[in-house]
Amino acid sequence: MKKGEKRPDLQRARVGLCEICGKEYRAVNDYTDKNGYERRQRYCSKECWSKRARIINHCLYCGKEIITRKSVNKKYCGNDCRNLDYRNRQKGEASHFWRGGKTQEKKLLRTSAEYKSWRGNVFLRDNYTCQECGKSGRDLEPHHIKEVCNYPELMFDIDNGVTLCHECHKNTDNYGYKARWENFTGQKAVLAE
Repeated sequence: MKKGEKRPDLQRARVGLCEICGKEYRAVNDYTDKNGYERRQRYCSKECWSKRARIINHCLYCGKEIITRKSVNKKYCGNDCRNLDYRNRQKGEASHFWRGGKTQEKKLLRTSAEYKSWRGNVFLRDNYTCQECGKSGRDLEPHHIKEVCNYPELMFDIDNGVTLCHECHKNTDNYGYKARWENFTGQKAVLAE
């Protein structure tokens, strides 16, 4: 079409209302396809066409607003929120691994965030070296000076912890079952070599 040329097809075009913005437009792109199906223009511009299927959802975990499409229909703002929500929904009795609360209290305490924090702080304070022999590396273990079975309130006290290598830790008086054995029998436990 040249500038200034009159187009009668534009004059006869249907006038429609855009489904997105409500603006009036001339439906120049209406046509009938080869199967006889009438294709009608429904939007005033490409911008409105691109907004056609937008949905505003809220993240199921953090509540943040998400703009998505009908075909995708996102429920979470990102993978982090999805993973955290799934992890929280699958805890305890809701988990398919649940076996009636069989996990020992000792294991629950040793895997808690508070215990891991205590362990890291003890290692950091002792500069990741055994306080008995001076060894450093991967073979380090945190040791409770006062045993947890007799002093449960001192379990997360940093002053009640010391960094030891595995060999030095085995030689302590309250390693493993030794403190409980002494409480039960009244005799010192001896490790078999």
